[in-house]
Amino acid sequence: GGFNSGLGLAPMLIMLFEILAALGFLIFFGLILSIQPDLANQLFETVGELRDIQSPDIIIEILGPILVNPLVILSVVLFGAGIVPLIEELLKPIGVWLLFGRKMTPAAGFVAGALSGAGYGFIESLALSSSGDQWSALVLARIGTSAVHILTSALTGWALVQVWQKKRILQLSLAYLCAVVIHGLWNGLTLLYSFDLLSSMGNLSLKAGWVHSIGAIAPFGLILIAAGCFFGLILANRMLQRNL
Repeated sequence: GGFNSGLGLAPMLIMLFEILAALGFLIFFGLILSIQPDLANQLFETVGELRDIQSPDIIIEILGPILVNPLVILSVVLFGAGIVPLIEELLKPIGVWLLFGRKMTPAAGFVAGALSGAGYGFIESLALSSSGDQWSALVLARIGTSAVHILTSALTGWALVQVWQKKRILQLSLAYLCAVVIHGLWNGLTLLYSFDLLSSMGNLSLKAGWVHSIGAIAPFGLILIAAGCFFGLILANRMLQRNL
């Protein structure tokens, strides 16, 4: 039940709330464009150029100058590494939320959260399938993402039961904050690495030098986060066994 909740129910709820958040973000971005007429004009001209173009290389060439704009990069990173983790870490452990009122131990909450996070990571990986030369790289990346999803949902699940059983709201706040920070760092590094890679592929000059600096070390940061989440699960398992 916990795994299936993360597999089916969590993605639907998350998609709904992320669409609503994206609409609000687009309104905010529209207000920014109203005070940035040059960027707005460039955007409208680009949309007109893209109407009849099918080639991915030409699309990247046309969209490139807009995508590497510092304002666009900052907006995407704020949404992907800020808003998205806040929504996902609240709804991913849906398998634990549905057990409200049951007699559970914190260890059971940890396991239910881990299963729910595993289900969500599984369906997300299926949605990002690939083939050919990119397959092995994608599999390695999804291993790290799944470790992040499982650990962060497990932490929140453990803390939820602590609140229900012992009214420890501070533990829930800290666990949720920790989950959001881990997820946000993962998303942020992934996005900045993608922007840096896009600029290299399209021979585009990044006006924001910090994007290239962070993008260069992002793969190492992602490896550390993935390894930390994997060993964090092992450590948490041993600690919970001792408590039992």
